[in-house]
Amino acid sequence: MRYLIVLDDVWHINEWDAIKYALPTNDYGSQVMLTTRNADLAFSSRIESEGRVYNLEPLKQEESWTLFCRKTFYGNSCPPHLEEICRYILKKCEGLPLAIVAIGRVLATKDK
Repeated sequence: MRYLIVLDDVWHINEWDAIKYALPTNDYGSQVMLTTRNADLAFSSRIESEGRVYNLEPLKQEESWTLFCRKTFYGNSCPPHLEEICRYILKKCEGLPLAIVAIGRVLATKDK
């Protein structure tokens, strides 16, 4: 049998060490995907499992704006009187999707 295990947002190498020994070893195409912001952890786990490390790039400005508007204004366009401040806030997110979604959701709950 094959398995796919996704471990999202692992922060510490000792967390990976605690889990890796519990995984069965087989050659049937099973995979473990690990996401982390810790580069040392990513490269350590890659070496142990002969895997790959993918570095994700920040979103481009237009992609960031689209995501921000979708989360903040529920898919509608940004009101003109808020555009300057919204672009300023978005610039602080530096193209990071998690930051954009988080601030967008917070702003969506505020009075218009």
